[in-house]
Amino acid sequence: VNPELIHKIENQTRLRMISKGIPEAEAEKWSQVGVVAEDNYWIWLRDAVIFPSGVYGTYDRLMWKSGINGCPGVAILPLLSTKKIVVNINYRHATRSWEIELPRGQKKEGESPEKAAARELKEETGYQITKFMHLGDIAPDTGTLMSIVPIYSGEVNHSGDAAK
Repeated sequence: VNPELIHKIENQTRLRMISKGIPEAEAEKWSQVGVVAEDNYWIWLRDAVIFPSGVYGTYDRLMWKSGINGCPGVAILPLLSTKKIVVNINYRHATRSWEIELPRGQKKEGESPEKAAARELKEETGYQITKFMHLGDIAPDTGTLMSIVPIYSGEVNHSGDAAK
């Protein structure tokens, strides 16, 4: 972390915004590097960056406040014996649309990712996992979120209604 370089990047970003017609006070505010805002779930950060083209600028990202190693939750790809995938269909305010999603959710304090995946699957779909496999880790939104989520797969069978 080089404070002089950060200041240079902030200044160049501010001047670029002003040249695009953004009022000086807003350009000053919008080019400042550091914590932009936070609440009980998120920290919104603005970083000084040098893009691959060599251009200086800023880039915003969101970081979960909870979770182990930045992992706030888990996702699971549940497979029926027919090899069909069990999914959820949820309305999401952010996209203002219905989304087809894998069952997923937050880990509880002290809970292993595997237990969290099994619990979320049962809560959201009523299915229980019978065989478990860790597929790897995914970044749900690499353009904004600073989190890596483990994703699991496994054969499932229906064991009752979903908790939701």
